[in-house]
Amino acid sequence: MANIAFGPGNRGLQVGGNNGQMDVHIHSAPEIPETPPSPQLCIPFPPNSDFIDRVTLSNDIHQKASRAAARVAVVGLGGIGKTQLLIQYSYRVGSESPKKWVFWIHASDTISFERGYRDIADRLKIVGRHDSSANIFQLVHDWLVDEGNGKWVLILDNMDDSRFLHETPFIGKAGPAEARPLLAYLPVSSHGSILISSRTSEAVSGIVNYGDIITVAPMDLLHATKLFRKKLEDVETKDEDIQQLAAALDCIPLAMAQAASVIQQQKERVSVRRYLENFQKSVKKIASLLEFEKGKLLQDWGTNQSILSTLKISFDQIRNSHSGAADLLSLMSFFDYQHVQVALLHMRPQNLSIATRLLRVEKFPYHEDDDTSSQSSMDCEFENNLQVLKDYSLISIHVDGKSFKMHRLVQIAMQLWLKDQDQFEKWQGKFIEVISHWFPTPRYHHHELCSLLFSHVQCAMEQRPKEKILLLKWSVISTRASLFLFLMGDTTKCIKIALSSLETVTDAMGPDHNMTIVQTSTVASIYSQLGQLDLAEKFQEQVMCKFKETHGQRHPSTLESTFWLASIHFAQGKHSEAKSTLEHILKPSEQVFGREDPFMLDLKCRLASIYRADGEIKEAQGLEMQVLKCHEESLGSADPNTFKTMRNFSSLAFIHQAHGRWEDAESLRFRALMRWEWAFGPENPHTLTAMSDIADGYMIEERWEDAECVQSAVFESRKKALGPEHLETLLTMMKLAICHSHRARWDKAEATALKAINLMKEVLGEQHPETVSSLHCLAKIYARQGRGKDAEVAGLQALESRARLSGLEDKNSLSVFASLGSFYYQQNKLEQSEALHFQVMEMAKKLGLLNRNILRNMQLHAKTLRALSRFKEADQRMTECLALQGEILGHDDPDIMVSKSFLECWRTEDMNGTQSESSAGGYFDLSQIHRLWGLVFPEQSLMDLDPSVLTLLDQVP
Repeated sequence: MANIAFGPGNRGLQVGGNNGQMDVHIHSAPEIPETPPSPQLCIPFPPNSDFIDRVTLSNDIHQKASRAAARVAVVGLGGIGKTQLLIQYSYRVGSESPKKWVFWIHASDTISFERGYRDIADRLKIVGRHDSSANIFQLVHDWLVDEGNGKWVLILDNMDDSRFLHETPFIGKAGPAEARPLLAYLPVSSHGSILISSRTSEAVSGIVNYGDIITVAPMDLLHATKLFRKKLEDVETKDEDIQQLAAALDCIPLAMAQAASVIQQQKERVSVRRYLENFQKSVKKIASLLEFEKGKLLQDWGTNQSILSTLKISFDQIRNSHSGAADLLSLMSFFDYQHVQVALLHMRPQNLSIATRLLRVEKFPYHEDDDTSSQSSMDCEFENNLQVLKDYSLISIHVDGKSFKMHRLVQIAMQLWLKDQDQFEKWQGKFIEVISHWFPTPRYHHHELCSLLFSHVQCAMEQRPKEKILLLKWSVISTRASLFLFLMGDTTKCIKIALSSLETVTDAMGPDHNMTIVQTSTVASIYSQLGQLDLAEKFQEQVMCKFKETHGQRHPSTLESTFWLASIHFAQGKHSEAKSTLEHILKPSEQVFGREDPFMLDLKCRLASIYRADGEIKEAQGLEMQVLKCHEESLGSADPNTFKTMRNFSSLAFIHQAHGRWEDAESLRFRALMRWEWAFGPENPHTLTAMSDIADGYMIEERWEDAECVQSAVFESRKKALGPEHLETLLTMMKLAICHSHRARWDKAEATALKAINLMKEVLGEQHPETVSSLHCLAKIYARQGRGKDAEVAGLQALESRARLSGLEDKNSLSVFASLGSFYYQQNKLEQSEALHFQVMEMAKKLGLLNRNILRNMQLHAKTLRALSRFKEADQRMTECLALQGEILGHDDPDIMVSKSFLECWRTEDMNGTQSESSAGGYFDLSQIHRLWGLVFPEQSLMDLDPSVLTLLDQVP
């Protein structure tokens, strides 16, 4: 049969008849050569008109990619702007080098990689690309390495997992010689460069040299603000709001673009400020905002995914390839995202001193003393997991090398991802267990450790678990947190946490559980500091009753809680109640604790101060001498670094001062100050209280210049640390005003006192005890200046307020009556003065009060009677006063010397028929006669804690 030729238009096989074997070869029509295209940009995205150029970063990419045969990787968190940088780079290349090809491949897996190569082949019109048996990868590779085809840039976008490049693709009829991994088809050519974007440096480490990996960080605030401004050109808003929202979104471009899209679409209802307020409300609200996908959301970003969806892709990748790293990130997501110490994630210290050291180390602490193979393996695994998270840009190391940080959005996305995986409660529980193990019961020597951990503790308090065992641990953490804030003087946060924790633990564990008792005592202590003594009494009484019921009357916890209840009663002015309670527990406490225990010194100091306040000087001196003797005997053995010992210093100092040991008192106060300052810093409330004690001591010694200097420093520090309207700040202002008055700085004294009183009225109210007391002080300042009328007006205001506060027949009201009597005397209103002093004496008899202050009023009454020429009555009154002073104060008391001197002077005058100027009018302030007069022992420190609750808190599992 003759051969038949077939042309391009017809082809086939024609057989007439055949009884034998026949070989048939059918050939495709030869490809018609196509005109080679001109160089062009082959990228799937238009220019981004809202792109904000980070010049340094863009130039770095351009410089590295301009080298011959360059391979450059741009890595960073999902949504950080890697793709946008490469898009912008592509258009820059097209503009600067129009004869250079730019190709773009989505390189997330084998399928997308092959599709990208086929698109390139089609763009280039490579001969043979339509042949089903052709190796498309080889065809593109060969074209790219051919220098005759010109220069080119190949961009591999989203290569988050490069393992597919090490696999051999299926290529039709390719033989073994052609079976090569995809990585082999990435050309190395002097006239071409490859740029890769990836979430992780691990994915590109085998393709790109380490020095050519460029990490993309979030924008700085300046560039972030510019991006928001471009996105919100037609939305009126303040720069401050934009900057705050950018910071809240970690300056991550995709998150900001998404937020701007929401605001644009809902601009009639949602402003930048409103979006920010919603964003700050809760994780749930953040999730709803950041998952918002509607309409044209982010077309110019080359994605229709939200920032949370983008981050969840990274989490899925890590879980599938590095499960240990996923577990580590799961745990980390519950910590304070700004500062996660390495040791917290990997170690369980056996004691607190080791814990503190581990948190302060410069690098990860390998177990050199226990270098077993299993431990070494664990360390290596941990380091590898950390490296994975760093490679994905999910965490970064602080410059100090001690801790890591993550973006807030990463933390939120991770917690939401855990909820999707039904793993949230599991890792929440593990986090609470870690914090419960590390965070100790706050004590003096735990301050540094508590401070290092407290930001994580705050995170733990936001994670209230459901499981009962975990809830108990969570309550322990909350209680310890409230105690720490209590010791730091942050009462506003402290009381909120304490009350919330009390409610939780009561519901979960019942009213008789140790944790419930502990938290109740904490609440009582805080209310005491806040000056809300009725509430403090209520809660402390509950504590005492529970301890008595569960432990018995002679248990240390019962005795200590009883002491603190008595201290609250003393602060309330319930002296007889407080005295009776302390006398009742004095002997059993000495038997239980021992004579030299710091608690016993506390108890005796408190009881002595009550005796002094009630004029029982002999009893007070007896206890004070016991305290001094114990202190001297135990000075060498007592631990100076405890709250108890340091708290004793203040009381001991006043005892020394009461007995004329001025230098010993000052030395103790300075020792306390140095230790508080060393432990907590110069602006801690403890430190400032110690400074205030020093100033108070100077005031008692009438060292007014020194007192003024120190009180001024305390005032400025308290104003800065606690705020200008804090009670302690206002009380210091009044003390400073008193110091000014004693230095004859009258204008300063009046201005300072008036400012303090006005602030007290505004903050505390006109009827608050401290407001009334301060008004009384102002009256005395006027009197000292010789402004008797002004003193009278202020004194009457104080009396009126005191009457509304507690009635006229009250110990504090008696003090105001006595002062008014002096003010009238100063103005020579002798009849009114005498009447008031007489009224004070009658009220004192009715109340059963007979103490130093009442006896001083008797002296004043006698002097007034003398000024009225009622000589016999004056002599009788002073003689009566002298006898009572000898009985109550002791025959060596300075007050007796004053009474004797008056009597001797008057009797001499009567004999000579003359009257001295001392009998004339004028302001008569007996507290100026002797510097010991007016000695006031320190009230219960508002920063004190019931030690029994600390002991119990240590015992909770």
